[in-house]
Amino acid sequence: LQGDYSKVRPGDCVVAFTKVDIFSIRRMIESCTPYKCAVIYGQLPPETRSTQARLFNEPNTGYDILVASDAIGMGLNLNIRRIVFHTTIKAMQGGEWMTPTNIKQIA
Repeated sequence: LQGDYSKVRPGDCVVAFTKVDIFSIRRMIESCTPYKCAVIYGQLPPETRSTQARLFNEPNTGYDILVASDAIGMGLNLNIRRIVFHTTIKAMQGGEWMTPTNIKQIA
């Protein structure tokens, strides 16, 4: 997508690694598309994370896009059609590039 979030499609998950980026991407998507976004990141309480996952997974909720951190690779069952990485640099670990193994774990 190269930063053009108007190209997202229902079932997409955009992965970002900071809470600031997650909410910024959500605002961009919701302002330039007709879609609403569910949000999942590691610091969310488990019940909120489950609610957001349900909103994304269930049809006709209006939440067709997921914007999330790598927390999606931690045992949530999500109906993701395509994963789009906002970046492959994980700033929380000193700005290190994600390895193919890390990317596969998220996907």
